[in-house]
Amino acid sequence: KGLLDFGVVIGAVNTDHYDFRILPEDDTWGLLVPNDSYLANKSVIHPDDLTDLPLICSHQSLNNNELTGWFGGDFSSLNIVASYNLIYNASLMVEAGVGYALCLDNLVDTYTTNKLHFIPLDPPMSSQLKFIWKKQNNFSTAAKAFKQRLQDHLKSSK
Repeated sequence: KGLLDFGVVIGAVNTDHYDFRILPEDDTWGLLVPNDSYLANKSVIHPDDLTDLPLICSHQSLNNNELTGWFGGDFSSLNIVASYNLIYNASLMVEAGVGYALCLDNLVDTYTTNKLHFIPLDPPMSSQLKFIWKKQNNFSTAAKAFKQRLQDHLKSSK
């Protein structure tokens, strides 16, 4: 609709209508748990750790089957109690004791609050990040400059 110039998308996203640049960093999948959970002391989460947990999963990961290969079994056998579009909402559900959120790292501030802890999956799983914009977009001067600076930065960081 022309409301946004750019976006950052995660994972397998249809980019037919967009130009994009792959960002150099991937984001790591893990489990968001309350700090007082018995799981908070674990350094990694294995597929077997999820079998009896009430899980909160993103709509995107459920629709794209992103976690089924990692889980290595019938993902529908898991106890998925809720789904989310915004990780902030899922973090509130984790704090309230609804369940544990399968999510990407660095989206919830677990450093300044003492309520939540992120534990990476093992074997490790990550998702690619893409910086996108609509094809043949007429950018403002500021948007053109921003896009050029980002592309220059990405080229120099290779």
